[in-house]
Amino acid sequence: MSLSAEILLGRISGGAPWKNAFNITPSDVDVLAHSTSAIILGGGDGTLRVDMVGGGEAVDFAGLITGEVYRIQVTKIHATGTASTGIVGLY
Repeated sequence: MSLSAEILLGRISGGAPWKNAFNITPSDVDVLAHSTSAIILGGGDGTLRVDMVGGGEAVDFAGLITGEVYRIQVTKIHATGTASTGIVGLY
């Protein structure tokens, strides 16, 4: 994997540690209680369909791996299009 892909996937360490976390139940309607600084998958590899903090259309992140921290800032994780489980938001 290239360095740019590693950065995109949030696998490069750095930055301040997270101060809080919360369990996320995907929903096509509800926005998250907090925008995330990162997401970790605790229960299954798969895909996330998310709304990013910057707005725009929903985007799919495929091929995500359980236990990895992905530094993506999201406001919503959709139920439709999300196949991952055990999702935790970090902020």
